[in-house]
Amino acid sequence: MRTSWWLLIVGMIGFVASCDTSVQPILESDKYFSLYGALDMRADTQFVRVVPIRSTIAQGTDTLQAIMRSYDLMTGEIVQWKDSVIVFRTGTVGHVFYAPIRVIGGHRYRLEVERVSDGAKTSVEVQIPVVSREVVVEEPRVFTDLDRTVVRQKILWKGIAEEPYRQELWYRFQASPQAPFADLQLPLTGTITEAGWEVDLDLMAQRDSILAHTGQLMVFLEMGIRLVVLTPEWEPPGGIWDKEVLAQPGVFSNVTHGFGFVGAVGVADVEWTLSPRIIRILGYGIP
Repeated sequence: MRTSWWLLIVGMIGFVASCDTSVQPILESDKYFSLYGALDMRADTQFVRVVPIRSTIAQGTDTLQAIMRSYDLMTGEIVQWKDSVIVFRTGTVGHVFYAPIRVIGGHRYRLEVERVSDGAKTSVEVQIPVVSREVVVEEPRVFTDLDRTVVRQKILWKGIAEEPYRQELWYRFQASPQAPFADLQLPLTGTITEAGWEVDLDLMAQRDSILAHTGQLMVFLEMGIRLVVLTPEWEPPGGIWDKEVLAQPGVFSNVTHGFGFVGAVGVADVEWTLSPRIIRILGYGIP
């Protein structure tokens, strides 16, 4: 079972001690950098932290002699990322590279960090998940249950075979016809079926929750659902998030010639409105 979409593992430093108390240099290897981050379809700027793997345990400086590029392996687009320096509370310095790009579902990207001194490279390839956009939004059903008016609406998102990482339901309102719109997010839980991901919305119960939260029924504009999915690489070893296991270098890593983990986050949205009849039954204002 997946937990938070990002688990940042930091502080990977190893050392070899001799039988006396002196500290020996770390042995040279073919690993040059550690990479941590995620390519997110929701974001218009991507961020990845880069940590050099040093041959000594000396404190790093705010200078990182490295070049980072991303390659869209489907289109051939190459983007050079910029370095930013972050100073943490402990006084240590972190380098977070960023680039103003939007990743595309179904595309595969290679991130490559090159050491300026000798051209040594650390890389990782990330596949952006494809989220089906075939969604069936049924007409709301209105009926009476124990003298209470019930309004329910089924949504079937086809092609979703596993529970999404996150499910978001939102309503868009105006306080008055001339006011700017505002979005209100409500809890949402769907179910995986043979046909896909399905949810049966209780629109009247949600109306009651909105009224309790806002103290008024506003002008209804539209509503929607957003699904967030992760790639299989996010699955921890054995399916269990064990900090002791994950702290071991290389155990939870998809980086070549380095350590760390870079994943991908896929997102898809569906939006719809309600008929004036349903809006009136629910008690909202009509735009």
